[in-house]
Amino acid sequence: MSKLPAPLGIKLADPDLERVRRNHEERIVELQRLPAAGLQVIRDVSLVDSIATVIAHGLGRAPALVLPSPARGGTTTGGISEIRDSKQYDRSKVIVLMAKGYTSAVTVDLAVM
Repeated sequence: MSKLPAPLGIKLADPDLERVRRNHEERIVELQRLPAAGLQVIRDVSLVDSIATVIAHGLGRAPALVLPSPARGGTTTGGISEIRDSKQYDRSKVIVLMAKGYTSAVTVDLAVM
């Protein structure tokens, strides 16, 4: 879940103000439950061509989305793919990426949520 702090649960004396406060609290909690609230950006990940790279993401759950930035440093165009071998890797802790088709190591930033 999100690392954002929970809203304060202080009860207000005025019934109208309390209804508004409670509504805001419910909406904030609803937003905190969305996968995007837990977005992690992992900067400057180096990927060596054709080598699986294990990256800890810190979400505490399997990611819903792993999005690499455009690769920096390769001299040819290649691709980056995620390896999802559940027997070898625990996606709730790490993601495994492999760059293919580049002539050298590339660097990416990752958005993981």
